[in-house]
Amino acid sequence: MSFRSTLPLALLLTGLLPLSARAETPYPLNPIVVTATRTPLPLDAIPQPTIVITRKEIRESGATTVPGLLRFYAGLDVATSGGPGQPSSIFIRGANSAQTLVLINGVKVNGGNIGEPPLQNLLLDDIQRIVIVEGPTAALYGSDGIGGVIDIITRGSARRLHAHVGVGGGRFRTTDESAGIADGNGTVQAGADVSHEQTDGFPPQTASPLSAGFLNTTLNAFLRFRIPTGSLELRQWQSTGQTDYVDFNLEPASEDYNDRILSLAAKSRLTSGWSSEWLISRYENVLGQNQNDVLNPNQSPDFALTRRYTADWQNNLVLSGTDLLTAGISLEDERTASQVFGTAYDEHTWTRSLYAENDWHWRRFRLLATLRHSDNESFGSHNEWNLGGNVFLTPDSRISVSWGSGFRAPSAEDRFGFGGNPLLAPESSHEVDLGFHQEMGTYGHFGIDLFEDTIRNLIVYLGPTAQYPEGINENIDRAQIKGVDLTYGAGFGPWRIRAEAVVQDPRDLVSGTQLARRSRRSLTASLHYQWPGGYAGVEWLASGPRPDSPYTTTIDPGYVVTDAVAGIDLSRHWSLQASLVNVFNVAYTEVAGYNTEGRALFFHVLWHY
Repeated sequence: MSFRSTLPLALLLTGLLPLSARAETPYPLNPIVVTATRTPLPLDAIPQPTIVITRKEIRESGATTVPGLLRFYAGLDVATSGGPGQPSSIFIRGANSAQTLVLINGVKVNGGNIGEPPLQNLLLDDIQRIVIVEGPTAALYGSDGIGGVIDIITRGSARRLHAHVGVGGGRFRTTDESAGIADGNGTVQAGADVSHEQTDGFPPQTASPLSAGFLNTTLNAFLRFRIPTGSLELRQWQSTGQTDYVDFNLEPASEDYNDRILSLAAKSRLTSGWSSEWLISRYENVLGQNQNDVLNPNQSPDFALTRRYTADWQNNLVLSGTDLLTAGISLEDERTASQVFGTAYDEHTWTRSLYAENDWHWRRFRLLATLRHSDNESFGSHNEWNLGGNVFLTPDSRISVSWGSGFRAPSAEDRFGFGGNPLLAPESSHEVDLGFHQEMGTYGHFGIDLFEDTIRNLIVYLGPTAQYPEGINENIDRAQIKGVDLTYGAGFGPWRIRAEAVVQDPRDLVSGTQLARRSRRSLTASLHYQWPGGYAGVEWLASGPRPDSPYTTTIDPGYVVTDAVAGIDLSRHWSLQASLVNVFNVAYTEVAGYNTEGRALFFHVLWHY
């Protein structure tokens, strides 16, 4: 279970201990967050709504996939087209899925082709924590951050010898294995983790009985050195495997995928008031039809490639005891190439950005201002900004305000792929957020958050017509999402409860229709119990009806789904966990024409040292 900060001023409880035992938890009560700003800040100093999910919470959630974990947080609409390994989309506060920026260890992994990240290819075993910032983050990270950012941090630290081995399995002939080792001291730290998962899956399409299997192998490795003025870190992360699916002709097909990140990060304190940080990375995403598929040996040679090199140089200058200025430059060299359904392209794009952020605080006030100027080779110069602040009315009550703009350049697939439109304009947005949060001691905490996001030139795919047999992407002049977000969380002895509700109106202001795949109402709740040597919990998601697409009248009905989990320590080094997905075997729809997971039991045995 994770307590969520609906407001950026919330004190997020990062362990699963009761409130009365907070002083005994090894986790800080006020986690240090970097993703929401360019420098580390306590969670209650961040003006934007932020969620932190720790490693402990990931493990004890019982989730088996990243989309399966995130869907139990209100305001995050998740849609998966048919099960393990199938394409997954996430809509943060009604923004398009391609408007959500996903980072792995600070490196952008949104594909340059369709613009969406490969969430379905990420295994939970190697993830240390997940930070989600709701609202525009383009001023911090550039294009794709209109709706928000999801920063996934993999395992990457060790001050002593750690080792773990895990095995598991469950329905759909699912098996998973994981192992890792790490060691280090104050000077050198190193480690590596490998995870493997294989499943036969289930039929992704309602019109076909054919199941779609999924194979994934993930490697995560790091090497960190302490240098006289700072640190140097080398990271390698990659996810490779095969995804089976059913094509438009209801024939079996499969594709191979390979996602890789190689990054070098350096931090150096040059003077007492000046520190500098470098992040140099290479990201590659390759999708290709499996030419060796025995079930369908005549697959087309379709493929999609994204290769992105980035360099970011950030400088932090202490202007005074209450004023910190951060300024930097970011360079991005991206190549995208694709051949899909006979449509091919090969594009190369440079993006250069300058950014600055000022963090000023005095007594009960804090103000954060961010500016970014980007020069995109295809779409020219654009400016993004964020202005946010918070006021501590009392030590237990806070008000936050956040106001910002966002920008997203159309992807190569948007312009030149299947249904592409080379005349597309960039998307832009303006969002304002007003929140209040109240800590109530042993009675927990309560928060309310009001938000409004106006998006211009929203890109939508319109279905096939006589003029455009493949369909076509077009800009909507104006779209707007208004909403309110409520949250409550508390701990009573060994019990922890959480409840979140979002009511929003995601609307196309031109046609007056509700935006596709976004529910107007959603509710999540969880109840967890912990005892010495074990834990158990249950999570609920209630999602309202929503239009399936902008070019049909199909309405995906609302649904309620329940997951349950229990774990026990068998000994000091051994533990056992069982999770039951969709406890009541509810038949529900996330994408019309595609199946969702029925009741499924999974177990996992872990040895750790």
